[in-house]
Amino acid sequence: MSRNHRPAGYYRLAARWLDAHLAQGIEVVPCAVCGLPVDLNHRGRDPDSRSVDHLVPVSKGGPMLDTSLWRVAHYRCNTARGNKTPRPKLRPSRAW
Repeated sequence: MSRNHRPAGYYRLAARWLDAHLAQGIEVVPCAVCGLPVDLNHRGRDPDSRSVDHLVPVSKGGPMLDTSLWRVAHYRCNTARGNKTPRPKLRPSRAW
């Protein structure tokens, strides 16, 4: 059995969500993981192609179909992050 337990229509919904950005005239957005630009017209499994990153990993109880918790990321960055939750960026203290 496949490890990918996505419900029917998940990939279609994800593609429509990404295409909605294009419909608004947005062609390039920053990657949620690395911050570099993601070309939304670039599709497929190329490392620089677009993908949907779940803010809370599904394997850690995050909702799979809640689009409010989706972010745009490079396919490479998304697969490298795996199921790790993003860490908040810490600002250095001014006083030592």
